[in-house]
This record gives sequence, structure tokens and C-alpha cells, in this order.
Amino acid sequence: VETYWNDFNGYQYRVDTGALQDLFRNAERDRLGAYGEWQQDWSSSWRSLAGLRYDRVESDADDVIQFLPASAALAGMFNAAEHNIVDNNWEWMVQTRFTASAAQAYELSLARKMRSPSLLERYLWNPSNASAGQADGRTYIGNLALEPEESHQVNLGAAWSGANWKLAPNLFYNVVHDYIQGTPDLSLPLVMGQPVLRYTNIGRAQLYGLDGGWQLEVSDAWALRGTVSYVRGTNEDNGDNLYRIAPLHGDINVDYTVGAWLNTVEWRLAARQNRVAAYNGETETPGYGIVHLRTRWQATKSATLTAGVENLLDREYADHLSGVNRVAASDVATGERIPGAGRAFYLAGEYRWYRPPPCPLPCAAR
Repeated sequence: VETYWNDFNGYQYRVDTGALQDLFRNAERDRLGAYGEWQQDWSSSWRSLAGLRYDRVESDADDVIQFLPASAALAGMFNAAEHNIVDNNWEWMVQTRFTASAAQAYELSLARKMRSPSLLERYLWNPSNASAGQADGRTYIGNLALEPEESHQVNLGAAWSGANWKLAPNLFYNVVHDYIQGTPDLSLPLVMGQPVLRYTNIGRAQLYGLDGGWQLEVSDAWALRGTVSYVRGTNEDNGDNLYRIAPLHGDINVDYTVGAWLNTVEWRLAARQNRVAAYNGETETPGYGIVHLRTRWQATKSATLTAGVENLLDREYADHLSGVNRVAASDVATGERIPGAGRAFYLAGEYRWYRPPPCPLPCAAR
């Protein structure tokens, strides 16, 4: 059993006039949940796991009191609506794992997951560039009519290994009812030439793809390893792509071990993302590849020294999910994605000391 309380207050302040405007007054989102799971080992090869969870999520916010004259109509609409909302969310999962041998294992999982709207998604009553961390340069407004997201998931994973290699792919398919996404609200004035995005439930969304990792030991000193991830998201209501979905990406690492030294060359890759949400005016991003160098020296059992160079070739790039610049007269044009970090060097040392736990009585029996 667990509980979580979130209380939040926020306001806007106009530097030129000193005027204040409430964003959130005594907003709260409290969750009380209970979860249990059951595991059964049918044999040395078969294992089942099942879980059930219930969450009661209650959110509320006081009426706004301080607001600018231009926002009076929106403040009145917000204050006239019911703010106290209770969601009763039920989740479950079942999983079966089959270990065919020491070198082969397979796993099938089914699940139903739910997510209640955040305080921002529900109670942001006035258009604001607050975007729950997306920093996408757009202006958002909340929606008191939001329903919790309901996700139905299927996951199929495998793990194969040999004398000097490992491969662990994972396929997933996810259907989400009432998926929450900002959609243009044409009843509100444009901001910076773009429509305000109101958090809205999409009737049905799909997300599917794969992720996984691999490893190959070429010799006692040399090894290759890497990861890959791909997600495809579609809005089934209008046939558009889902907003802010990362492109195909992954990394390839070359490790060289000699004595207490581990040296790594990492090549981080991302494909072009051209499957963007036209409904939200999302822009495409090109692919990129950057190289990192890392080294680690295990001086003693307790002391470690690490060093490296990030973005060795000083490649200019911007991740598809990075923020968008809204600051004028800067090195990055307004509306462009904020670039990733340039070449950087780092050096770090770590020392760990261990103290054995007290011996439980009777010590002599151990």
C-alpha cells in the first residue's frame, strides 16, 4: 500500500507593471494505491506472474483570485467549473516466462495500465508556455474534462546467448484509449502565430515497436555491444502521427580491456524523424551520429578513475525531443530546437568504502 501527496502553487508576475496572476492556487493531486502480485514456478522452465493494482487519484484546485483583465473571461469559466475530480484506476498484468535452456528464454506479458491527468493538464486555466517539461515552444491550456488514459499492452521478449554473444530483442504493441495530447484550440487567439494547444483526450492511439540489446565478445580484450530502440505512434482518430515520438535510435560500443583499464568508443546514432504530427505543426529533424570516448581505471577494489570526451568530433546536432528556443537575440534562432552539447571533457574519481553490517544474534551460529 502506498500514498503520495502533491501540493502546488504557482503565479505569474509582470515585471513591467508588478501585476500578479494566479496559475495554480492550492492545487493538489493525492494518490492512494494498493498493489499485490502472485508468482508461481510451475517447473524449472515455466514461471507465471500476475499483479493487480488499484489507485484512487483525487485532484483539486481553488478558484483563481488574481488575474489580468485580459484573462477575466477564462478565469470566470474556470471558477464556475467543478475542480474536485476523483479517478478510480484499476490495473492488472500477467506474465509468463519460458526458459528453454541456459541459452534461451522467452517472455510474454499482457497488461492494462492507467494514468490520471497531471495538475498542469487539468488546471492550467490560462494559456501558458508551461508544457510539462516538453519545452517545445508551444502554448498550452488545461482541460477539466480530461479522462484518465487507459493503455492495453502486449509485450514479447526473448533472450538468446552463446559462448561469446548475447541478443535480447523485445517487441511491444500498445493501444491507448483517451490518450492525452495537446490539440489546437481555434477558439483562443493565436500566440506567436500558432494556435494554443488544449490538452485533449484522443479516442484511440497506437504505439508499437521494438527495443533490445546485443553483445559480442571478439576476444578476451575486445568486445562489441549496443542497443536499439524504435517506436511508431499513430493517432487513430485522424490518421496523423503522434506528437513528439523519438525516431529510430541506438548506440554501438567498442570495448577494449587491458588489465585494470576499460576503454570504450561509443557511437550514438539517431535516424531522421519525418513521421511528425501535422496537426500540431511539428517539424521534422535530420538524423545524426556522435562519438564519445571513455576510459575507466580500477585502481583498487575501492578506487576508480574515469575520464572521457563527449561529442569527440564536435558535431552540431539537435535531438528530436529537445526543447525549442523562445529567447530572441540569441545564438539559436527563435523556434529552432536547442542543439545538443558540443565537445566536452570530464574527469571523475570515486572511492567506496564498505562496512559489514552488524552480526545478528546469535553470531556464533553463523
